[in-house]
Amino acid sequence: MQIGYSKLAEAFETLPTQSLKSVAGNDWDASVKGIEQGFLTAGTSGGEVRALPYTVSVPTLFYNADLFKRAGLDPAHPPTTIDEVRTSAKAIVAAGHHGVYFGIVDPGKSDYLTQSVIDSAGGSLIGANGSVALDSDQAVAGLEAVQGLTTSGLQPAVRVEDALSDFAKANLGMFVVSTALSGQLEAAAKGKFELRSTGFPAFGRSVPRPTFSGAGLIVLSKDPAKQAAAWQFVKFLTSKEGYTMITKDLGYLPLRADIVADPQYLGKYFEDHQLLLPPLKQLAAVSPYQSFSGPRANQAVVMMQDDAIEPIVMRGADVRSTLGTTAGRIRDLVGQ
Repeated sequence: MQIGYSKLAEAFETLPTQSLKSVAGNDWDASVKGIEQGFLTAGTSGGEVRALPYTVSVPTLFYNADLFKRAGLDPAHPPTTIDEVRTSAKAIVAAGHHGVYFGIVDPGKSDYLTQSVIDSAGGSLIGANGSVALDSDQAVAGLEAVQGLTTSGLQPAVRVEDALSDFAKANLGMFVVSTALSGQLEAAAKGKFELRSTGFPAFGRSVPRPTFSGAGLIVLSKDPAKQAAAWQFVKFLTSKEGYTMITKDLGYLPLRADIVADPQYLGKYFEDHQLLLPPLKQLAAVSPYQSFSGPRANQAVVMMQDDAIEPIVMRGADVRSTLGTTAGRIRDLVGQ
């Protein structure tokens, strides 16, 4: 079964997830050798790896190089901080287009971008003692910066689907979304404008700490024969061939460093497809996805996105009080 990272904490509490090392037996070490260690341990519960990383993407700043030129900006030097994003967006808006859009509000309630903003501002969704830290000063500062783009007219207050359409029509200068959309964006830009990408921006003096999204692979069956069959499939999906396919076809990042330059796998692909190179360079600084605890963890994520992030970014709600109220409700829900 493939399950999103935002659902893993709840899955570990409510589903019969199996220890993959036990399922694989003597096949484990050879099969996972070469997979990025930080991601290999992302699906750990009770000291056991119960979810093997499969699809991994990080938020990336995609931009229309033609609009940059039209606005008097140098596309060879894209913004690297939120302040530079704001400055570039002002120039693009002055040229008659929409400046920037952070895809922080989406129908899937994906909170990877919310976490990326908070982490890059020096904060964390979960505190050191396991407490809910959604209302920290750093979280407030990061989300105020994103909200400010909307309230100043630099970011359209629309749904992510509308922003995607706007970007495809060459009317949006910068689009901060998952690398999983890179193929779709590339197809939309073909023959219309030059599409480029750069890493997730820094907030304040902190270094960029984008958080990954995607899904891991779990095994639920307790039957030894079904476990053996499931493991053969999991082993293929996370092999050099499997990661090559998921990168070429869907734009997810390869979690085996040795296939990136190998011409047998992704070497030629990355010569022709440059959009994923900036996020690949940021992969070492990626902040791990953090989950609320307990069987209501996913409900807490939906509450955060619906009751805090959407009204803050889309409707100008007071950041500190909105985060404080929502954080309190999440603490009551998950017991943190």
